[in-house]
Amino acid sequence: MNSQFKNTCILYFTTQLESEKLFSSHKRKQNAIQKVLFEKTLSEIQQSGLAYVISDGKTYGQSFGERIKGAAGGIFQLGYENLIIVGDDTPHLSAINLLQAQRNLEAKILTIGPSSDGGSYLISVSKDNFHKGILENLDWQSHLFHKQLISNFEHFGANYQLLQTFIDLDNEIAINIYLNQPHHSAIQKILSNILSEEIKFTTDFLTEDSGLIIQNTDRGPPLVIQSS
Repeated sequence: MNSQFKNTCILYFTTQLESEKLFSSHKRKQNAIQKVLFEKTLSEIQQSGLAYVISDGKTYGQSFGERIKGAAGGIFQLGYENLIIVGDDTPHLSAINLLQAQRNLEAKILTIGPSSDGGSYLISVSKDNFHKGILENLDWQSHLFHKQLISNFEHFGANYQLLQTFIDLDNEIAINIYLNQPHHSAIQKILSNILSEEIKFTTDFLTEDSGLIIQNTDRGPPLVIQSS
């Protein structure tokens, strides 16, 4: 990990194959798509050089909000001052976006990545803002979330920057919209192959198996984050 980033950690919040999102009625296709999206985001996180934690937050509560806020609080307890939160359903998310959020944090500027469905694919917060409650009273996973988050940021007087709006892949309709976009990336081709029954695929960024880990070379050996 780059030493200049030692105060910032990424929370990669994901439920992986336990996600309630439905991309296909075919279980094998569903699992394959979920794995591809998970690995794509993981690859971008690793390319950023930032420390990261992968967590489903199950030990912190039942609701999505309880889990993500609990996981965020756990990272701050490790000693980090800044946090960048991302999920696994935005294939356009890149290491460049993560590093922009990091640079903004160094300049005391928070960052929001708006999703086309009214959510947010990236959120950065400082430890101070988190404990003040900047992530409280939000309708997580709703089309109102982005507007509510901006309202919270402005209520707490936080300086923030909006990134480019990206599409979230939450269901089969979103996948089809994404695949019909004119720019044909490697990830588009892989997802298209999966939906076309070509389940066997190979990519440079897919790993053999992805466990739930915390990776930070400056803070000792990896710590396994257990999920029930």
